Amino acid sequence: MEGDCARTVRDGVESWREAVLVADSVLGWQQEWHPAAIAGTITAAFLLTWYMDPTLVTLAAVVGLLLTLADYLGPRLLDRLYRPDAWTDAKERRLEAVCRSLASLRLLLSSLCSSLGALRANSPILHFGAVSSALVVVAWLGTVFSGLFLLYTASMLLVMLPGLHRRGLLEKHCGSLVDKLREVVKGKKVE
Repeated sequence: MEGDCARTVRDGVESWREAVLVADSVLGWQQEWHPAAIAGTITAAFLLTWYMDPTLVTLAAVVGLLLTLADYLGPRLLDRLYRPDAWTDAKERRLEAVCRSLASLRLLLSSLCSSLGALRANSPILHFGAVSSALVVVAWLGTVFSGLFLLYTASMLLVMLPGLHRRGLLEKHCGSLVDKLREVVKGKKVE
């Protein structure tokens, strides 16, 4: 199943393969300056959004416009920037590894959703309590912090995770939490 999912991901990123490899190297912190570049880019984007203070509809429209432009212009510009004959076996192996990682992430998210659905079916009271508690905490956080700040923090955490994982910092500093999460995902009893 993971192989089929990896092939589906591979087919989806075919026209973006050079950009995927660059993004993978930046998100994986292959250079020492990559974390600073990531943090600076995200911070600049959020500061610009905060300064311009657009309405939600305007922000959604601008983001949609930027995504549409990238979808249209991206493959065309990549074809001009990178020669097709410059694609090597090493790049192909890296792309396959990235696609397998994305497929694994996709399967993990699917597994978490199905686990939540199974919890709802098997233990509706526990499901109700867990979901309600999580939503109350999110609502409380929304009253304490700005929604833009919460989105900034979540975005920063999300894009820093691959680099933290590849450098071993996630395992080093959050090892016990990761072990407990592994046990929960495997279905073992957490003590």
